[in-house]
Amino acid sequence: MSNNTLKEIKQQPQVWEKVLHELQANQKEWLEFLKPLKNHKVIFTGAGTSEFIGNALVGYCRQHQLDAEAIASTDIVSAPTKYLLNKPTILVSFARSGNSPESVGAVDLANQFVDDIVHIIITCNKDGQLYQNGLKQVKTKMFLLPAEANDLGFAMTSSYSGMMLAAWGIVKLAQADFDIKKIDAELKNFSGLTNYLETEANKLSDLDFERIVYLGSGCNQAFAQESRLKLLELTQGQFPAFFDNTLAFRHGPKSILNEKTIVFMLVSASSYERKYDLDLIKELSQQKQIKKLIMLDALDENNLAKQGELVTLNGQLHEEIFIGLAYIYLLQIFAVNKSIQQGLNPDNPCPTGEVNRVVQGVVIYPYE
Repeated sequence: MSNNTLKEIKQQPQVWEKVLHELQANQKEWLEFLKPLKNHKVIFTGAGTSEFIGNALVGYCRQHQLDAEAIASTDIVSAPTKYLLNKPTILVSFARSGNSPESVGAVDLANQFVDDIVHIIITCNKDGQLYQNGLKQVKTKMFLLPAEANDLGFAMTSSYSGMMLAAWGIVKLAQADFDIKKIDAELKNFSGLTNYLETEANKLSDLDFERIVYLGSGCNQAFAQESRLKLLELTQGQFPAFFDNTLAFRHGPKSILNEKTIVFMLVSASSYERKYDLDLIKELSQQKQIKKLIMLDALDENNLAKQGELVTLNGQLHEEIFIGLAYIYLLQIFAVNKSIQQGLNPDNPCPTGEVNRVVQGVVIYPYE
């Protein structure tokens, strides 16, 4: 059985290093492009996993006083007048292949509805329609990831994280906060954690369950969203999988829990946000309603090991995005293992073709 997917998960730190060092090498060019755009609104867009990149980044941007929003390209294409305002906008498009109809359609509609539109295209495929169109388009800047980030596997793994860090790096450049020495230190610390994360993922993969829930606050909610999708994709939906915001989970969705459910809590390193994570951890531990509570934590505080299964990064990572990607790294491997346990090929979990690596069957209608 081919397993490009596992290889692509493990190559992520090397992809990130290439991405971030390319930004470092071309920072003057990027700064010249970004300088006149300080008053533009930023919209992150993409479909599926590419959408979730923006969902994870938008909070970081707002925290640094950038006017940013994440809108799925599927929403823009299906109802453009409800999402696109005619005000100065930077549309940041994420796409692995660049051939999904919605990726191209969202750019076309933005050109149609927004007079002062600027594009940043972040993609993994130089032959994709999105990249090729961008070569002919004015007010457009593109970032092409290393070729190996164009994942051969069905699920987006290194393409997801690589595009996220490309956009994160561009935001850091715009904020005059791009410090390659600090970034290299974070990359080194991440690489030092990968064996541990893989070992923990393999242990957790032995759990027998029927339902699974992923929870997180702030940007960790978006990492929970992506983790849920990875399991759904790679196991062909054989496990009912859910995600939610830590606080929102009590407002009805908590009804999904039973004695055959496992819960992954992606604990925030933010001293404020983690208060709400810790409250729910305590509640789930005391109620003893579920099979297993697994806490992924950047720190090793609050005696969490007494509440359930704890995987801790022991304070080795400091950037919120890298912490989330460490959680993702473990949960990607977890999803691959569960796929194999179900007798599936993670590289092609749906061989009958109802779901495809590049979305098929979508017709884009002109807006008139």
